[in-house]
Amino acid sequence: FVDRRLYLDAHPENGYWLPNGCMATSGSLLRWLQRVLGEPDGAALEQEAEGRAPGQIICLPYFLGEKSPINDPMLRGAFVGLHLGHTRGDLYRSALEAVAFGFRHHVEVFVERGVVLGRARVSNGGSRSRVWKQILADVLGVSLEPVLDHPGASLGAALAGGVATGLIPDWRACEAMVRYDVPIEPDARLRDIY
Repeated sequence: FVDRRLYLDAHPENGYWLPNGCMATSGSLLRWLQRVLGEPDGAALEQEAEGRAPGQIICLPYFLGEKSPINDPMLRGAFVGLHLGHTRGDLYRSALEAVAFGFRHHVEVFVERGVVLGRARVSNGGSRSRVWKQILADVLGVSLEPVLDHPGASLGAALAGGVATGLIPDWRACEAMVRYDVPIEPDARLRDIY
């Protein structure tokens, strides 16, 4: 399907297309916030964020504009709802929540188009953060399956090359090369907050 809110990429297998989305900031927002807060250790901020209540500060993550589904390079980010009792843990948590809601915005577009999200998988940098994985599962409202030891996009490129050259018989054979950690289940108590 074609939807101007999403990207449509050619699938490596002829005749297939891959509708997808891309946010302008996610990990870059967290790294920026680490620098602004003077804390190079993301794990320390994550620990502080874990102890803070969800949904206390609203972060609009458009610090570099936004790609899909909004497609507006002129958008700007914001932290809304701050008071003097908030901590850097609250700020960091709001950034984690903002990226999760960016993912949810994409899911809402797919649902509008008839594609239902039954489960979600996470890999790369965000998959190492237990707090972020839980926030993602809570905001998306589905079980989140972390991919273990995933090297990133390079794995997909290698698998596509393997299928194209015949070294891997077909795409189904690739599934055996990916391992998953224990799924993260959404916390139903947070549904109303998020």
